[in-house]
Amino acid sequence: MSDFLERIVVPHMVLEEQVCFPYLEMHIPKLGGPIHVLTMEHQDFQNKHKALKATLQSGNPDPELLRQEQLKPLEETGTYLVMLLRNHIRQEQELLFKAADELLTPEEKTALLTAISHCEPMKDIRRKS
Repeated sequence: MSDFLERIVVPHMVLEEQVCFPYLEMHIPKLGGPIHVLTMEHQDFQNKHKALKATLQSGNPDPELLRQEQLKPLEETGTYLVMLLRNHIRQEQELLFKAADELLTPEEKTALLTAISHCEPMKDIRRKS
């Protein structure tokens, strides 16, 4: 799970913040709107993902101790990340993509798609998947 998050989800969030959000910020205020909410979720995701990686990397060689000490935090963090990503994707679909479609000019949409295709995180996603 952590590998998938590192290879796919993290670069996706970088792509949003470096490429997509700046285009939308020309039309939507950053603070208080959907971009602010999504950015805060990115930060929350990064914090929880770091906690998940730390727990996985501190694995105890004794399976019984692993079960007792780490299984519950792994389950809680993993469940939280799944729920966070589900909600995040829903917000992207209902707010961000809809706003982009309605607010960006045809020229801005073309420029955004070009920027996405040339963005390094997008190239990383293609290489890693």
